[in-house]
Order: sequence, then structure tokens, then C-alpha cells
Amino acid sequence: MGDDDVIHLGLDTRGHGRSAEVVNPGFGFPGYVGSGLHDPEAYVYRGAYLDALRAVEFLCGRTEIDPARVAVMGGSQGGGLALAATALSEGRVRCCLIAVPFLGDFMHHQQIRAVYIGELEGSLKALGKSDYGVVCRTMSYVDTMNFARSITCPVQMVSGLFDDDCPPHIGFAVFNTLAGPKDYVILPDCSHNVWSRDRWGAVARPWLRRQLGLER
Repeated sequence: MGDDDVIHLGLDTRGHGRSAEVVNPGFGFPGYVGSGLHDPEAYVYRGAYLDALRAVEFLCGRTEIDPARVAVMGGSQGGGLALAATALSEGRVRCCLIAVPFLGDFMHHQQIRAVYIGELEGSLKALGKSDYGVVCRTMSYVDTMNFARSITCPVQMVSGLFDDDCPPHIGFAVFNTLAGPKDYVILPDCSHNVWSRDRWGAVARPWLRRQLGLER
């Protein structure tokens, strides 16, 4: 966001960026979403959620950081990670900003976006599995709807009205379950790419600064 009075930590969650040297499921099948899909204990997002939590713990342990003013922010997959980190951090997150969040309301998401089913079925086939109930079981463990009730800090959600990847319906299923103060903004002319022309930043920055008491 360019604020010189805010410390930013960008996370390369496992399988992305430099962390791909350690975990790299690649694309195709089973790919990232399908990595460990047959076993909730081995599922890639279980580790990714813990990566995000560890980032919060790291920040809270730094002397340069005010632990009472730690915010978590993410869009799409990062939105799901932000929600998980906030829920798992046991009150250490002051506020959470999400945009077009993924990994929420799984049962409805697969009904709305048919390609999602093909991706998961293809991953199962690559793993030599055939029971789609295994997918539903594993995804229930990472569905952010099941974390939302634990989030009591303020949350701002931004949705693109024409988002076909993570439709607003999915975001609001999680949003409506949040236990704390919450705010949403609909970008009526945006699809999934709410980053275009910094549309999300223009909305998120002033809200974040208000939450952190950094208004000038």
C-alpha cells in the first residue's frame, strides 16, 4: 500500500514463490488443490493455514511490531488464508481484510462453478481414488465457514459482482457467519481481478488505517 508507517510482511505460502523449492505440487492433476486431497492430515491447505498462522506469530514476536496492531490481508486464495490465520491466532489479529475469498462454502461453490468439480475429480483420479465423499470430508476441514465463528475482530470483505471464480455468494456465506464487526464493499464492474487499477487497495487502505488508529 506504500504507507511508510506500516510494516508489511509478504508470505510465500508453501508451493508458491521461493517456498516451491520445498513444496511444489505444480499444476495439472493433482496439482495444488489436489495435493494430499485424499487425507485431511496430509492436505496441502492444512500446512498452508499453519504457514499463515506462523507469519502472525513471527510478527507478534518482533520488537519492531506493536502486537496490538497486527492486521492480516489477502485476496482469493490469500483471502482464505487470511481468514484461517485470523481464526487460529487466538485474538492476536487486530483486523482482517479479504477480497474475493476462496476456500469458503465448499458445498455450494462446487454447485455454482462446475469447473471446480472437474478439477477435484481429476485430482482424485490422479491419486487413484474414486470416492468423492473423500473430497467433501477433506474440504470441510479447510472450509473457512467453519473458522468464521471464531473471528471476532473487525473484517472488511471486498467482492467483484461479476466474479465467476469465487462468486459473491461464496464470500457472503462466510461473511454472514463472522462473529465480530464486519463491513463489505461490492465493486459492481469487477470480476475476480479486483486488483486491477488498485481497486481493492483504494477501498482497503483507508479502512485499515482507521482500524489501526493511523488516520492522519
